[in-house]
Amino acid sequence: MIKKQSRLWFGRATQDDEFEQVFRLNHQTFSTEIPQHSARDDGRLVDRFHAENTYVICKDSADVVGMIALRARRPFSLDEKVPDLDKYLPANRSACEIRLLAVRQGYRHSRVLPGLVRALARVCRQRGHEYAVISGTTRQLKLYAHLGFEPFGPLVGKPGAYYQPMGIAIERFSRKVAWLDSPTVKRPAHESFRARAPKCLLPGPVHIDPEVLASSAVVPKSHRSPETAGMLEHCRRRLILMTHADDVQVLMGSGTLANDAIAQQLRLAGTPGVVFSNGEFGERLIDHARRAGLTFAIYRAKWGKSFNFDASRNRLGKNARPGWLWMVHCETSTGVLNDLSAFKHVACEFEAEPVLDCVSSIGNTDIDLNGVAYASGVSGKGLAALPGLAFVFHRLGGLRAGPLVPRYLDLTLYAATASIPFTQSSNLLATLTAALDHFDPRSFERHRATSVMVRTAIENYGLRIVDDGTAGAPFVVTIELPQNVATAKVGEAMLARGYQIAFESRYLCARNWIQIAWMGNIDREDVLRAVAALGDIICGCGQDLRVA
Repeated sequence: MIKKQSRLWFGRATQDDEFEQVFRLNHQTFSTEIPQHSARDDGRLVDRFHAENTYVICKDSADVVGMIALRARRPFSLDEKVPDLDKYLPANRSACEIRLLAVRQGYRHSRVLPGLVRALARVCRQRGHEYAVISGTTRQLKLYAHLGFEPFGPLVGKPGAYYQPMGIAIERFSRKVAWLDSPTVKRPAHESFRARAPKCLLPGPVHIDPEVLASSAVVPKSHRSPETAGMLEHCRRRLILMTHADDVQVLMGSGTLANDAIAQQLRLAGTPGVVFSNGEFGERLIDHARRAGLTFAIYRAKWGKSFNFDASRNRLGKNARPGWLWMVHCETSTGVLNDLSAFKHVACEFEAEPVLDCVSSIGNTDIDLNGVAYASGVSGKGLAALPGLAFVFHRLGGLRAGPLVPRYLDLTLYAATASIPFTQSSNLLATLTAALDHFDPRSFERHRATSVMVRTAIENYGLRIVDDGTAGAPFVVTIELPQNVATAKVGEAMLARGYQIAFESRYLCARNWIQIAWMGNIDREDVLRAVAALGDIICGCGQDLRVA
């Protein structure tokens, strides 16, 4: 049982008995609970940098119940684990290393941790430190993300004791910890509201930045107005720069519309092709091709597996040379990111046109459409604008015209009119403009770092990730639930806790799968909290879901 905690004290360790308790708490945490060090008979673990450490501790009466160590002298312990650590650190800023965070069992869901980190931030500011690094145990990545730490570099450590190098500016750290739950520190009102708001973790639609959303709340403009034409041209230029494509046409509609328009281009080519499929959206490309009357072969891989392009070369070589190859870049249904470079290389070998569905990958990962004949995309998902605009990227001079192409699918009409052959929504274009102006390419690295944390946490709960781990998309994960846990019940339980995940699609329900995505304007902390809530539900820790 935990004590009443009316006499908690936070400050620096200075007395011999305090240091002795630090050694014992260090041993309990990093030898017994986390097997980073061998256990010792005397139950004491003296840190090798003890003489240089400053210990911030929490005492309940005379007992040390929490601690954290600070050290500013190089080399850091992280220098030994991460080659060329300086390349990850901001230049010309005073850096320190935070280590040995430990809280005694029975005090871990109390005021101890908030008080420790606030006292630590105060010591850092007093000593003029501007940046801090840590080796965050993978068991507590959600906690470190909540405190504002950003991951960098690869995982370090050994089985059972893996750590993620992370860092944070002290100014940001101080702001993050200032309002942590405390009887004397009140959260800002907007933070309290944000914590209660539902979090959208769908692969579409995604959470949209309020400023982007607000840009749509204006009087619509004529699609023939100079303002609308200017917005559209600005968006096209930004999309081309982002993807390295030659050109792009913008249509009002969904990704399905963009793929239908591409299918018409392939029909006009008059050559047979190959459709690659390793998931639900590959199967939908097959349906697009059939409805357009295309002549094509199918190259399938198991759902959750990436394509073996060496094997595909042998398979394609046995048939008539294809004129085009069509593949989904991110197979969202299984969370697989197919190898774009290898796909383009195979197409080049067979002198075939590479064609792509990039609906889920554009804006979520770095993408190079140079040399791609056609590729589809959308305004929602990775770009985090309102859904409703579809893109077809294409080569210059690569569009084909024909008398039997439906007008709305005739891309040559779009190219001849700067993508305004028919009505375009100025409101949708306004949100796309704002989203592209807000877009930060550093989000790709943040997605990758979040992916490591999410996948580690999911695996720690004993859940199976559908993709095989060789080509997982760094912005969405598909999870296979235990047989005795129904997809719908988990989805509804997550919704009740304020997290909207994907579980209602027919292909998910049929396989008892769910999906969590971190596209759009979503905080990493919210994603990790959602994973923790999922683990709580699945493992039976919560009371709101009972399974047979």
